[in-house]
Amino acid sequence: MLTTDNLRTIEKGRRAHIYCKVTEIALFVATGGFLEEGNRLLQELWKFKRRHERDTWLADTAFTVLWSAAGAVPADVPFELGNIDEIERSMRNYIAIDKWAYEMPAMPWTSLSGVNLVRKAFITAGMFKNRALPVQENYEDVTDFMNDTLHAVNLQPEDEFPVAYKELLALEMIERLAEEEYDSDEAYALGAELAAKNDQPDSAIKLAKHWAKAPVRPALMAGGRHIAPLLLQGVIAEDLGLNKDNVNEYLEEAIIALNKSTMKRGWLSWAGF
Repeated sequence: MLTTDNLRTIEKGRRAHIYCKVTEIALFVATGGFLEEGNRLLQELWKFKRRHERDTWLADTAFTVLWSAAGAVPADVPFELGNIDEIERSMRNYIAIDKWAYEMPAMPWTSLSGVNLVRKAFITAGMFKNRALPVQENYEDVTDFMNDTLHAVNLQPEDEFPVAYKELLALEMIERLAEEEYDSDEAYALGAELAAKNDQPDSAIKLAKHWAKAPVRPALMAGGRHIAPLLLQGVIAEDLGLNKDNVNEYLEEAIIALNKSTMKRGWLSWAGF
């Protein structure tokens, strides 16, 4: 993430790309425990008062969680902060849903592996919806069918977290995936959050470190309400290749690139007027 290619994107890219890339870098270092540094980079971006990019919504959510865990929000945040309880529900529903349509093998989970085990873990840890998917044959109007399907799948106010037993069972499945060295950033982000929520910090850190081997989407990890306080302690900083010196050195370069970028064109600093 802290690469010369990304510095080049910041200096020479389009505004939308720059906005997303700077936000991405800020979240990456914040996930490693350098939230203050991430905030500083964000504020360098926000000072240009450009339109806030919708594509950063997941990173915005993750930052909201980290700020809640830290107990402080930076000044001039250009988006509305969500309710932390609703974010926790939404993040669970975002990750732990059945994204696959094929028929599951009829066998106990202990006999499953790979994507089948990931799927089983997600189903087990998913929000309890207490409603079945509609059957298309029962509908004459396809629009009604689609609307009812979306209602059944999307998060609703009445949806609940599964009981602790199911969360711990899903955690056990994800720990098995880690033993198999299966590659799934979603699974390990979910597993770290489940472990932290159920008072298993050692397991949470272990799975977070496993996630850090291929940290494709930091927002999935940083958006976990219960794992966030551990992340702020820097428990995966070394795994992400981050330390105080290289983070600050890179951010200085990023800020220089940002101040040379198209973000600055047409922008006036009113300091001193």
